[in-house]
Amino acid sequence: MQSICGRGSFRGRRVSEVPMGLGPRSPHKAGRRFPVGGKRGRGAKGSGRPPSGRQQQSRPPPDGRSELAVDPHPHLSPEALGYFRRALSALKGAPETGEERELMVHNVLKEVEAQALALATDRTGSEMLQELLGFSPLKSLCRVWAALSSNLRFVACHRCGVHVLQSALLQLPRLLRSPAEEVKEEEEDGKDGLLETLEELILGLASEVCDDFLFYCGDTHGSFVVRTLLQVLGGTLLESERARHRGSQSPGKYYKGTKKT
Repeated sequence: MQSICGRGSFRGRRVSEVPMGLGPRSPHKAGRRFPVGGKRGRGAKGSGRPPSGRQQQSRPPPDGRSELAVDPHPHLSPEALGYFRRALSALKGAPETGEERELMVHNVLKEVEAQALALATDRTGSEMLQELLGFSPLKSLCRVWAALSSNLRFVACHRCGVHVLQSALLQLPRLLRSPAEEVKEEEEDGKDGLLETLEELILGLASEVCDDFLFYCGDTHGSFVVRTLLQVLGGTLLESERARHRGSQSPGKYYKGTKKT
């Protein structure tokens, strides 16, 4: 009996005297060992579970595209903004008539045509574009309008672009009072290829609005285009429109045989 107790002793102490839980473990019941300094639990190497919170690595989208959406519309560079600001200032200071002024207007609006969408959707650029349209002859206005026509809905429902379309529409009374200029522009169109007339562009806008009338009427910005378009097509401009937009018909004038409100 004593020999049995001697065999069961642990480091000179009897088995009965060894505290519970400190005895030698069976090799079959031994738990997993972790390296010194290693992590345990969720996120540990070999645990088979992904780390939680900030430690979890983001996965790329399944289609391979970037998570950031790419803006398809152009933006106006500071250099371009500075150019149009200087050009507008020069036009305001130039004589009202003369060949030099006509050449200046032509060159500036040629640059406007190339960056029409970027100007129309920029806060400062749209304000300058509205003023530049007041200097625009018929042909240049048609070219700028045509440059915006491929993005008509986007511009009409844009908080800045809508005012550009309104200003373009309100140039109609001014341009209709210059039939000689219209004939001159039509003669020059043959040199540059086909160009939609102002009437065709306005009717194109009217068709776009009619096809989705409820949408435009319910849109915060698009509804302003509807209002101005109806006034232009009806031949009557409200006094508020005349006062707000440069280049619109002055009070007391009429066009197309309509009455002033």
